[in-house]
Amino acid sequence: MTYDCIIIGLGPAGSSAAYYLAKKGLSVLALDKERFPRHKPCGGCVSYKAEHLLPPDFKSVVNNNVNGAVFSYNGKKKVEFRGSNGPVGYMVSREVFDAYLVKKAKEAGAEIKEGERLLDIDDSQNSVTVFSSKDRYKGRYLIGADGANSSVAKRLGLAKERSLFITINAEIKTGSDDDFSDLVEIDIGAIPYGYGWVFPKNGCLDIGIASVRNESFNPKKYFLEFIKKRPFLKDIKIEKTYAFRLPTNPENTPLNITGKSALLAGDAAGLTDPLVGEGIYYAIKSGRLAGETIINLLNKNSDISDYSERISKEFISEFNYAWKAVKLIYSMPYFWSGIIKRNSKIVEFYYKVLRGEETYSSFAKKLKAVAGR
Repeated sequence: MTYDCIIIGLGPAGSSAAYYLAKKGLSVLALDKERFPRHKPCGGCVSYKAEHLLPPDFKSVVNNNVNGAVFSYNGKKKVEFRGSNGPVGYMVSREVFDAYLVKKAKEAGAEIKEGERLLDIDDSQNSVTVFSSKDRYKGRYLIGADGANSSVAKRLGLAKERSLFITINAEIKTGSDDDFSDLVEIDIGAIPYGYGWVFPKNGCLDIGIASVRNESFNPKKYFLEFIKKRPFLKDIKIEKTYAFRLPTNPENTPLNITGKSALLAGDAAGLTDPLVGEGIYYAIKSGRLAGETIINLLNKNSDISDYSERISKEFISEFNYAWKAVKLIYSMPYFWSGIIKRNSKIVEFYYKVLRGEETYSSFAKKLKAVAGR
């Protein structure tokens, strides 16, 4: 059998593509080396603008709504802002959320194979052959959605240029998260060129730090300091921490995410927001765009390069503005913590970005005006 599309990886990008293509009646095979549900280190915050891309019942796996944030600077100067137009995002457990997306793709008609590792790919014009740890498969097109360490990207020589978020997080059980039931905490300056977070998840708190600066320093030190500055974590024993990296496209760097018959989506393509490290929305959206591209290719209505052009237009142009915000905010965290405390309009405008009502280009221009640059 020759599938219309073979998908490698069943995170949000792969499952989104599989669900969309199967719903359109295409023959879809999706492989993942893991079995679901599986643990996935991640803050687990899904921005509101992803809602229209998800199945109608996705809120069945949402832990709680995010209605705003408590902003701080190194644990001090705390100020709370709730959004005025409803949720800005949703908290999920990636273990539960990803398993839900796989289930929806399977229900839509996609053929799912778990615990099957990619060994090699033959990427030819209008066809691909995938060699796995269990079998060989042929397809018309392939979507590589296998995460930050994408085997598809490595084997096809794609997406070599990328910047990396250095991230550490832990999930702890505590009864002390009542004050954060619908708020997240964002600590600007908790780590150089980055931030710390506290995300509530129904009796649990996901805590972590992330930095987009690629230089030699000890992130574990900043993580431990971040915890010490939070009294509600004083007597909490952290059993396990997770260190991982999130890839994002470097500023003003051309994309390299398509082969002859293959496309990359999600983290495999380096589609992470460079300001806050959000990847879930961009994974879901790029999975959908990859699916739309493949339908157009099968109908001979486009060229595979159209996918890169769409990603560049919808994501990368915005990421380049987000990089400007990175430089402004993370180079002067104390200054911006003061601005945030005095200027709720800046925060409300960013909430609109998370809701999909405004863009990073507009947000960066507002920041630049405030900074007088």
